[in-house]
Amino acid sequence: MKRFFSATKNLLIITIAIILVLIVTHYIIDNHREMLTKKRMSFVFTSDFEERSKALESNKAEDSWVSRLPTKTRQEVVQRQEQDLKELKAHAIHWTRAFHAAETFFYTSLSLYVVFLLSLVVYIIFQRNQILLELKNLKNKLLPQKRRCPFCAEKIKTEAIVCKHCLRDIV
Repeated sequence: MKRFFSATKNLLIITIAIILVLIVTHYIIDNHREMLTKKRMSFVFTSDFEERSKALESNKAEDSWVSRLPTKTRQEVVQRQEQDLKELKAHAIHWTRAFHAAETFFYTSLSLYVVFLLSLVVYIIFQRNQILLELKNLKNKLLPQKRRCPFCAEKIKTEAIVCKHCLRDIV
């Protein structure tokens, strides 16, 4: 039974470790999703582009450099910007799906592990008498069944009150 409790203790330690790993993983996934979007945007869009887009958004299109370009060049700039946005969205969707799949796997495995632990607890509760009986039998097997008489040094049963060889009372 000591080995059983040792195994239960190990299961508890493993459970705590898995929960900590899941918490850290969830935190990393959320932060990585934000960082990935920021890094990808900073990679695709330089600070120069951000300044230009701010100028366009603030209704200063007449004064911006894009309005001074020939029509063909303006269309190319807009197409390039749209292409960069499409790439960014595709990249974000890909990583979001991958992280969602990883989260689903971890949460499913955690829930199955919790169900296993609960079934183990229920088994221990309902099989308590049987476990105690097995422990008692194990104790009887492991403990010595005979001992020596303190007076004549002959082997006698452990439960004996009187030595059968010298007929003295054993205290």
